[in-house]
Amino acid sequence: MKKKLVINKKLIITITSVVCAVAILSVSLFFILKKEEQHLSEKYRFTDGIHDLTAPEANGFIVENGKSDYKILIPNEPDSNEVIAESELRYFFEEATGVKLTTVTESEEGFSHSAEGKYISIGETKMLESAKLDLKREVIGSQGVRIVTKDNNIYLIGKSSIGTLNSVYSLLNILFDYEQFAYDCFTLNKSNNVKLRDFNVIDVPDIEYRASASRLTENNPNNLEYRLRTVTWNEFFLPIGDLENTEYGAFEHVVHNTSNVIPRGAPTSRENWFSNQSGEGPDNTQLCYTARGNKEDYEALVERIAYVLERSLIRYTPDKYPLRNIIAFTHEDNSSVMCRCDSCIKAEEKYGAPSGVAIVLSNDVMKKLQEWMNKPENAQYKREDLRLVFFAYASFVEAPAHYDEEQGKYVINHPDLQMRDDVGVFYAISGGLSYQQNIYCEDSKEGVENSLKWFDISPSVYLWTYDANFGNFLFRTAGTNFYDTDAYQFFARGKAKMMFKQSTMPGANVTSFQMLDIYLDSKMQWDTTQDINELTQRWFDAMFREASDVMFDLYVQQNNRAIIIAYETAKIAQTGIINYSIGREYWQYEMLNDWLNKIDQARELVEKYKVSDPSLYKVLKEHIDTEWVCPAYHMLAYNSNNLSDARYNEMAMYFKTEISQLRDFQFSEKSPNMISSWSASLSLR
Repeated sequence: MKKKLVINKKLIITITSVVCAVAILSVSLFFILKKEEQHLSEKYRFTDGIHDLTAPEANGFIVENGKSDYKILIPNEPDSNEVIAESELRYFFEEATGVKLTTVTESEEGFSHSAEGKYISIGETKMLESAKLDLKREVIGSQGVRIVTKDNNIYLIGKSSIGTLNSVYSLLNILFDYEQFAYDCFTLNKSNNVKLRDFNVIDVPDIEYRASASRLTENNPNNLEYRLRTVTWNEFFLPIGDLENTEYGAFEHVVHNTSNVIPRGAPTSRENWFSNQSGEGPDNTQLCYTARGNKEDYEALVERIAYVLERSLIRYTPDKYPLRNIIAFTHEDNSSVMCRCDSCIKAEEKYGAPSGVAIVLSNDVMKKLQEWMNKPENAQYKREDLRLVFFAYASFVEAPAHYDEEQGKYVINHPDLQMRDDVGVFYAISGGLSYQQNIYCEDSKEGVENSLKWFDISPSVYLWTYDANFGNFLFRTAGTNFYDTDAYQFFARGKAKMMFKQSTMPGANVTSFQMLDIYLDSKMQWDTTQDINELTQRWFDAMFREASDVMFDLYVQQNNRAIIIAYETAKIAQTGIINYSIGREYWQYEMLNDWLNKIDQARELVEKYKVSDPSLYKVLKEHIDTEWVCPAYHMLAYNSNNLSDARYNEMAMYFKTEISQLRDFQFSEKSPNMISSWSASLSLR
């Protein structure tokens, strides 16, 4: 059965008679928006991607009759990414072929390319240099893949070592159809004979930095982050903070960090540097980006910020941290205390949006920072591609731009707002987009327009989007409606350099279906033209084997239920961050019982592996059990009176014994309670 994602736009919706009115509303909305959606999706279709996977079979074999003459070649001093690349290639090659490749390091005199050689060269080897290949470094960017065959040798390379690591997974995909679905689940084809390929691969991700969508990948079990070809932003964001004033709460942080750079109350700070809202006390740490209009204090603010950033450049030198080329100087996570002094109000009137002051300050700070880096004595700290980004978030989300008919694009409202090439925007779309509907729906028009403004006026755009109901982490959002091809194409067309999709947290404890969201996000950000339905089918087949169809049916029902709840609670049109609880009235016994029966059916379908393949059974059972948590919790919490004592006790004990040993789950962002503590408190009856 070919599986399809459940999204209103494609009319794939199955609901009970209780919610027929909702279905009619959904279908009506579809017909109203269909024409406009099609028009806009075509208008903002991304067409500039490079995904050339040329690799025809060549003469010769890499593996023949279960044997191979090939060796892995790495540089004399491989960096951490090249070490992982070698390890991953060796591991998966053996998984696919049974062959244990030997790894060699270049000798002092180095290796030279030879037509007789049989090497898989990883990274910046001397053999690569001697091969004189056209590596297309100017095209592939920091994350892209280049794989080239010359004679019998295969070269894996990226502009950075992250790109080199990505190239290993591309090689494995081409040779063995390798695919990673979760930290404990991958597939590949096995063979005793592997033909040599005439590789001429250039594969460049549509969105350069595909920031991990969950803390699961930050914890990186089994190299999941790398295998999904995502990157935690700690890899490329420079930590910043005034470590000279740690006693005032300053420490290094990569986002929401203005108070770490300029700690209030420190001897180096001035009162005019801080917002005039919510009183004058030390709890108010938001900055005044105009220094209350005091020229001397403003110049001192620019100097101090630049100084603190210089200290970070000294601590994290380019030779040791070559990827940390982004400084996110971003305001604190509380928009209600942004400054409203006379100077800030006048600036807003002048620039047409509160965010104008962030652009001006960023330009001035970056000018100072570049002057410092250009001094001969600071040459060792200079980064050629350093970029400073500010938050377009909350009070600063609106872009100070308007549409110019003659130029056919959005332009800045005032000459002061011309952003330097080394300044960009970190656009956290916390409002304006309805994350439960297609991106081109009526409710998202404001967010789409504002996004287009930032795309047009900023030299680079880094995205922070949302896919979590912060009021209920256990259940799905209707985010499947939003995160389809249209959304990824739109963001890629905007030349977004990074996309971070904030998912349910704490991300280390995601359910299987939440892992699907992470998997799809990693795939679609790399190549926005991929078929989400095909990716989804492949994921379900890998994660659940014989139980694939049953679990997909459960997934369909839960997606539809999320849509229905969004309609019934009038949250479907909510733009920005989704944060609402789902009360008792939405967890009917019959629905939950049906979901639990599907879970039982899925368990029965994989039961045969309990004896024939215990390791596989354990993995499949865990995948299914993580989806038992949500309906089982809501059944015990809201429908315990409908359960017999025997069934109640059985479910309670399963929480106490099986689930508590599996993973822990948090109820919501604000709730300190976890499934483990809740289940421990259950009394048997």
